[in-house]
Amino acid sequence: MTTAMRVLSGMTKLVGGLLALVVLVYLAVNLTAMARGWQQRGELADAFADQATPLLPDLRERQAALGDIAGRQPDRARIEQVCAFDSDDSGWMVNNYRERCSLRTVTAWQVESADAGRALLPVVPPDHSVDAPGCAELGTLGRGTPRPGTDAQGQGVSLALAGRAPDSTCGGWASYGSKVRTVEGDDDPLSLDSTWVVVVEGSGDLIDEDIGCAHWSVLFCDNPFTDHAWADLG
Repeated sequence: MTTAMRVLSGMTKLVGGLLALVVLVYLAVNLTAMARGWQQRGELADAFADQATPLLPDLRERQAALGDIAGRQPDRARIEQVCAFDSDDSGWMVNNYRERCSLRTVTAWQVESADAGRALLPVVPPDHSVDAPGCAELGTLGRGTPRPGTDAQGQGVSLALAGRAPDSTCGGWASYGSKVRTVEGDDDPLSLDSTWVVVVEGSGDLIDEDIGCAHWSVLFCDNPFTDHAWADLG
């Protein structure tokens, strides 16, 4: 083997070793972040359960009282966990991700028409109503000050219009899939063939925590959680 070939072989081995080291460091950093995320998700799920469990009796009571206010029992009623990933940003760059979770009640009545829906509950109209596709925002339920710990807007009332699929801006209740998990009650979707009055009351954020970053994309912050921190409320 000539000197040039020996030098080339040595450089090839050196570059290969450096690349292997970079890959090992890359995997170690990200697998550590994912393991830390898995552990933190379990801790947040326990904290969420501790915060949510004492609120359930009051949410049930307030939801049950809606039947008396409307003059008839709702056709759909459920309590849900709602979780969403948020982020702290610098411009268009994500600095870190956050996990936010809350409870909410969703209570719905099937009505014959939009006019009947508007007359069902004593609603305080909003100052500025922004209707979403398939949905009309009616306002908040006029029955006094929301209990401490609930969202500032109290019990939001919306009208889901027949024949049109409401999007996720319809009082928030149309958010299904990975962001929502039913705690109890009827989780059947509302029939799009009918008009519905929907009342949503949220607990406000019970969990709002920095969950950091993974760096699978090297330069950018990736979400270290593979799922939300769902509470065990069974």
